[in-house]
Amino acid sequence: MEIIDDILKKLNPKVLYVNEDICGKELRLKELKSLLSIELIDDVRMIGIYGIGGIGKTTIAKMVYNDVLCHFKGSSFLEDVKERSKCHHGRLQLLQEFLHGTLMVKDLKLSNIDEGINMIKNRLCRKRILLILDDVDHLDQLKLLVGSCEWFGPGSRIIITTRDKHLLNVHRVDAVYEVKELDHKEAIQLFSRHAFKQNIPPKNYEDLSNCVINYAKGLPLALKVLGSFLYGMTIDQWKSALDKLKGKPNMEIHNVLRISFDGLDHTEKQIFLDIACFFKGEDKDFISRILDGCNFFANIGLKILCDRCLITISNSKIHMHDLIQQMGQEIVREKYPDDPNKWSRLWDPDDIYRAFLRKEGLEKLKFINLSHSEKLTKISKFSGMPNLERLNLEGCTSLRKVHSSLGVLKKLTSLQLKDCQKLESFPSSIELESLEVLDISGCSNFEKFPEIHGNMRHLRKIYLNQSGIKELPTSIEFLESLEMLQLANCSNFEKFPEIQRDMKSLHWLVLGGTAIKELPSSIYHLTGLRELSLYRCKNLRRLPSSICRLEFLHGIYLHGCSNLEAFPDIIKDMENIGRLELMGTSLKELPPSIEHLKGLEELDLTNCENLVTLPSSICNIRSLERLVLQNCSKLQELPKNPMTLQCSDMIGLCSLMDLNLSGCNLMGGAIPSDLWCLSSLRRLNLSGSNIRCIPSGISQLRILQLNHCKMLESITELPSSLRVLDAHDCTRLDTLSSLSSLLQCSLFSCFKSAIQV
Repeated sequence: MEIIDDILKKLNPKVLYVNEDICGKELRLKELKSLLSIELIDDVRMIGIYGIGGIGKTTIAKMVYNDVLCHFKGSSFLEDVKERSKCHHGRLQLLQEFLHGTLMVKDLKLSNIDEGINMIKNRLCRKRILLILDDVDHLDQLKLLVGSCEWFGPGSRIIITTRDKHLLNVHRVDAVYEVKELDHKEAIQLFSRHAFKQNIPPKNYEDLSNCVINYAKGLPLALKVLGSFLYGMTIDQWKSALDKLKGKPNMEIHNVLRISFDGLDHTEKQIFLDIACFFKGEDKDFISRILDGCNFFANIGLKILCDRCLITISNSKIHMHDLIQQMGQEIVREKYPDDPNKWSRLWDPDDIYRAFLRKEGLEKLKFINLSHSEKLTKISKFSGMPNLERLNLEGCTSLRKVHSSLGVLKKLTSLQLKDCQKLESFPSSIELESLEVLDISGCSNFEKFPEIHGNMRHLRKIYLNQSGIKELPTSIEFLESLEMLQLANCSNFEKFPEIQRDMKSLHWLVLGGTAIKELPSSIYHLTGLRELSLYRCKNLRRLPSSICRLEFLHGIYLHGCSNLEAFPDIIKDMENIGRLELMGTSLKELPPSIEHLKGLEELDLTNCENLVTLPSSICNIRSLERLVLQNCSKLQELPKNPMTLQCSDMIGLCSLMDLNLSGCNLMGGAIPSDLWCLSSLRRLNLSGSNIRCIPSGISQLRILQLNHCKMLESITELPSSLRVLDAHDCTRLDTLSSLSSLLQCSLFSCFKSAIQV
């Protein structure tokens, strides 16, 4: 049967010409045929093939077409659909070619497009056909030619090739296939066939061939073009050609890749060029913050670039093929290749040096990237760059001084100075009215933040983490749009400024790891604050009671504040605080007013070694789901009258799901027997405590941990809901034979239940 099929394929006049130098075709053909499912003769299936320009979509489509052609009663391969659809005559010609191939009618003439569509619906609805639509770029082209699966007879297959994955999703194709770059072995083989007319390079050309392979990064078009170009050249000529490619792309490759860029709108083009020039390999969230700061709508923009195969995103990093990056950089240079002063973006230190040397003609410059220029010590005047929007000096580890003219750049939206470790001199005041993101984190010699002057209503995020900053000016209160202020691990920062104006937009304040001793009572002016982070502030001794006026606060993080001895009284209900972290503090007790945290879901007091007691009012926090008291070694008992009301009354800790009392100094009888009325309790950890027995009556418990309970003597009947019982090193329990069999029985029940889950 396979021999007959092979003969039919070769004799069929519709078989398309495909170069014999295709590498890896067997695997790709097998993968695509599995998606086509030719054996399913009752279904009509549409398959999409997508990938970047020059990756081999058309070639693979031709291979599949030739291989499966004999299974269909009519077929058509429509090439270059994008270009041919641009005018009415072209669209009419596509319909005629389609119908001629599938109906095998000579001299078919259509008077209009509607006639063609109706003929497809009426004449092909009972015929099994194969159709390839090559290089589609708009939904209207699909609506014209393959508007619905119902237009075609059972067993028909439609294959669509495109650079736009989103187009396939919108048309709701049955499956998509991404054409990947060739692997190293395939790339060597394809390149060698064009450069040397053999499958491997000669010995003396191996290193140079590998340079080409690394440059092409598996793109078949580049491998063919460069191989053909270098054919017959000497080694010195190869070296010269490769040196040229580093600065100037091959235009045949460039023009094919550029087609995808030309199909973007203005904003999408700007995002693409920014990534090509500055952001390849950077963190997606970091890039999104910068792009959003320029009103570029990063989320949708990045998705479109992914759909057009211009970028990929993996592990939260943005990646771009080297040749696509080179194409983008060439677009920036193309109008004025020898005059970097007229480029919109500068990223190469040599080009930046040439542009700054002339000190004129920089009016169009929008973005400067000097990141990781480790020998850069100072930046000259910015007065000749009125349109500069973004300045990236991240990682300029020798930079000591930024010129004061920086402080008045009216259009600057993003200033990146992260890890400029020697930076000392900065404008004493700034009036950057368009600035949205300021990053001075890691500048360990940067001690004084500039005064805020003028209208800086756009500044949303300030990053000062691990800087040498000692204080902030009170003028920071004029930053009315500020959403995030980070000072994590600023070990010299001792005092937060007194704020006299409401800062409604500030949602995140991070002061963890600073030397701060207390917060000012004026903290209540941060009326929009949602997260207050003070972790590892070892000098912090108290919090102001005015904190309770922060009605939108969701979380307070105080873990590692080892000198914090008291938590403030909560004088009014706070509905939104869901998380309170007090691990490793010196608290001896919590105030009875803790019950005013009406929305609290998680309270963590791990390693609070001075904690002696809990207020009974804690049992009135109906929302509490997780309570962690691990290693609170001085805590000998729980509240004396907790949970005395039935859970069915919706009072008490009726939402508590996880209770961790491991490492507490609980003695026998310290656990109230009515603890078990907590119907929501799913996990209980009593490891390392001195309890003697576990009372009966646990209802919905799933996990019970009793490790190292040296005094434990008895465990009564366990609930059927239990899935995990961890009770190793309970030495007294092991010695009681009368209870040993009961324990084994309980464990057996647990394992049996677990298997049944």
